[in-house]
Amino acid sequence: MRPFLFLISLAFATSSLAFPTTSNAAQEEAAGCPFAAGSANSKRQSIVSLTKFDPVKQKIDVSGKYAFQPPRPGDKRGPCPGLNALANHGYLPRNGVTLFTDAILACNKVFGMGLEIGTSLSTVAMFLAGDLPTLSWSMGGSPGKSLLSPLLSNPQGLSGAHNKFEGDGSPTRLDLYMNNGDASTMSPELFKQLYDMLPENDPNANFDYETIVENRARRYNHSLSTNPQ
Repeated sequence: MRPFLFLISLAFATSSLAFPTTSNAAQEEAAGCPFAAGSANSKRQSIVSLTKFDPVKQKIDVSGKYAFQPPRPGDKRGPCPGLNALANHGYLPRNGVTLFTDAILACNKVFGMGLEIGTSLSTVAMFLAGDLPTLSWSMGGSPGKSLLSPLLSNPQGLSGAHNKFEGDGSPTRLDLYMNNGDASTMSPELFKQLYDMLPENDPNANFDYETIVENRARRYNHSLSTNPQ
């Protein structure tokens, strides 16, 4: 546990070093805001984001160099559908092996993920499953030997970092122990369970926060009750 907590702390430190302007800008903005002191002490009234989806402003380009291409033999794909989609559309290298900073920027551009959390996740991925000399990591299996082999062991990739970077109870992947050591391949049955949570006759149905939380709780409880490990 202690090494993992160290990585988390290092990840947040790396975030400040990689993108110092984000934290500085927030501090400067708060310093010049007459309501900053009051808002800092006020209670949040809701956990629901006020940001609404705008299909025009938030449209993601999937044409030209960002058009979908299926992975080729040898390309790495892993347990994260979001990362797989970024590689399939060319926002990340299509071979599935990405630089530390490219992953941060792609997740920010396409998914709107904050630079701080993106830096934290990419840092942990790099230290747990990546190749430190090249500051890169694979979203799937091992990309091969490290530049410093045999001084450093070969990078595992995210598919080899189960219960380190990600764990059991996935929305669309079976538990490692329950699926003969495969926690990366999508389960059509689990995907259908998630898909069926939305009624087809409701035009306003969406995979919103509440739906994801409900499915997460169901998968977590199912894992606890069926997985002996």
